[in-house]
Amino acid sequence: MNTMIRSTIEPDSLSASLIRNFNLTVTFSANDIVRVDGYATWTLERKQTSDVWQLARWRDESNF
Repeated sequence: MNTMIRSTIEPDSLSASLIRNFNLTVTFSANDIVRVDGYATWTLERKQTSDVWQLARWRDESNF
């Protein structure tokens, strides 16, 4: 499940913020599997409104 929790994106803006949840599964072996659920805040930026968005910051908001 990767759900958008909140987004702040204005069409004429040069920065945006997204908060998404994520599920991560790491398999070390058949008997050693770690599953983690968390949240990440992404900050996107662009120099001009006609440019594509670029990831400027990824902040892990998870509590492990």
